[in-house]
Amino acid sequence: MTTEEKNTVLQTTLLFLLMPVMVVISSLTLAYGWNTYLPTIWSAAPSMNWAQAFGITITLRMLLPNGYYEEEPDMTTRFFNMIGKPLVLLLALWLGHFWL
Repeated sequence: MTTEEKNTVLQTTLLFLLMPVMVVISSLTLAYGWNTYLPTIWSAAPSMNWAQAFGITITLRMLLPNGYYEEEPDMTTRFFNMIGKPLVLLLALWLGHFWL
């Protein structure tokens, strides 16, 4: 097995292991944003638990495309798309709740 093949196997394994972490972070971000902002906008809005946020996250991941790439993205781009974006959104939601 060449070095390039080993790197590809390692990257694929790492992404496969990070996928559950990504789903949990995305679900918690969705639940936090829903429970923080929606009751402010609409007082009769029900709260969302983690299981509901998990279901919505999985459904949206299947329905919405992740984007089209001209070439295969590198490992840092994949990592940021999986973990970084939900964390940045969570930080933005947390900072935004101070102005409510």
